[in-house]
Amino acid sequence: MSSRFLDLSGDTILQEQVLGCGSSAVVVLRDGLAVKTPLRYIWSSDIDRYRGSDEY
Repeated sequence: MSSRFLDLSGDTILQEQVLGCGSSAVVVLRDGLAVKTPLRYIWSSDIDRYRGSDEY
C-alpha cells in the first residue's frame, strides 16, 4: 500500500518501507538500510520545498 510520502524523484513511497517520520524528514528502508530523506507529501508542490529558504 502507498503512503502519503514522496521520495526525491517524486514517486510514492510504499507504506511498508516507512520506518518513521518527523517534522522535516521521513526514514525509509532501502536495500536493508535506513535512509533519511526530506519530508514531501503527495499533496505538496515543489514550491513548498523552497518556501522560507530565502527568509533570514
